[in-house]
Amino acid sequence: MNKVHAREGNHVVIYNLFTSIPLLNELSKKGIAGTGTIRENRLESAPLPPKKIMKKTSRGTFEYACSEDLVIVKWNDNTAVSVATNKVKASSCVMAERWSSAQKKRYKFQCPNH
Repeated sequence: MNKVHAREGNHVVIYNLFTSIPLLNELSKKGIAGTGTIRENRLESAPLPPKKIMKKTSRGTFEYACSEDLVIVKWNDNTAVSVATNKVKASSCVMAERWSSAQKKRYKFQCPNH
């Protein structure tokens, strides 16, 4: 963390190899926003369903967990993906459109928005 050249007010996008809850908390303390995909084994005690369960849900399903400074969203698209941020709150959704191979048509669904 000492070698990061970001300043207060910057927004850092983090590769999933490095994204962790302690890192985002440390960035928050320094006034730096951070967002990144986060690996399943780094979710600590976030009350989110496991990837295996999310994969069985319909495409577009999402769950989120919030703390004072952190939001983690787990979203099922082609596979379950988790994104963590200290920048925004998971308070709104937008409509997205995807192709369904099983139904042979495009369909709309809600997905998390920042």
